[in-house]
Amino acid sequence: MTGTPRRIVVDTDGGVDDLVALTWLLRLPDVEIPAIIATGGARPADVVGAAVTHALRALAPARRPLLLRGAEIDPAARAAVPSGAQLHGEFGLGPLVPAHRAEFDGDLRVDPSLPAHTDYLALGPLTTAESLAATGSDWPAEVRLTAMGGAFSLPGVVRGAEPNFARDPRAARQLFAEPPGRGVRVVPTDVTTRASCPPEAAQRVLAGGDGWPGMRAQLLTRYWSGAAVRYCHDLVAAAVVARPEVVAVEMPATVAVDAYGRSSMTPEGDSAVTVVGRLDDTAWREIALAWAMDTEVRVR
Repeated sequence: MTGTPRRIVVDTDGGVDDLVALTWLLRLPDVEIPAIIATGGARPADVVGAAVTHALRALAPARRPLLLRGAEIDPAARAAVPSGAQLHGEFGLGPLVPAHRAEFDGDLRVDPSLPAHTDYLALGPLTTAESLAATGSDWPAEVRLTAMGGAFSLPGVVRGAEPNFARDPRAARQLFAEPPGRGVRVVPTDVTTRASCPPEAAQRVLAGGDGWPGMRAQLLTRYWSGAAVRYCHDLVAAAVVARPEVVAVEMPATVAVDAYGRSSMTPEGDSAVTVVGRLDDTAWREIALAWAMDTEVRVR
């Protein structure tokens, strides 16, 4: 592929679906990941960083991103919202245990600067993103934030809220009230639950293989265990950023988030916040199958 690569900073609080989405992005030939941010959300930042380090060592990307420590959510919020350990495992690596400690290259709490990027993809709570945006000068005007989170037409699973928003409602509320850079795009669970993994893609993924495909199969076997529908919420959000043609409906809106993280939206034509409403089913299927077959990979 030709042209300028899309440069995506990925902000994660760990977990199987986060890592699966992150590693897919790392293998795309027209995407660069200059930095990965480990935000303390469902699990502490040190644990997130160790899981990301484990995945990076397994994947061995041609160009290793910076791994940066991000902010931590309030400990009370972590205690109040289940971590999903039964799906993600104790360390966010399914049945695996990280073999190394987090290999951080920096700490955004000390130095809030990021390498040049075009997009910021938040797969967990918006704690670090809001902290960076609050400083103003550290959020480039050309960068768009895409957040996987929120539930509008569907009820959330944590007191009516989607977990990412439930873990830091204040950060989400602030970013929607004052969108930084080129604005904020929301990929809610209303969309990600409809865009499940096609059966033939799931079958191929679970078959495993050598190297990363084998590790991916281990992670998703645990994550999808006993599930009638194979969800891949964060892969959908990653596809929206890396393959924007997958979006069929996206609307500008005012998004409100209450103290529990429950979200609501009102269409508003000139809003800098947009909500993805529907994917192109054919495009999503093609993306999911290519991901499963590992056919779009970066040439070393």
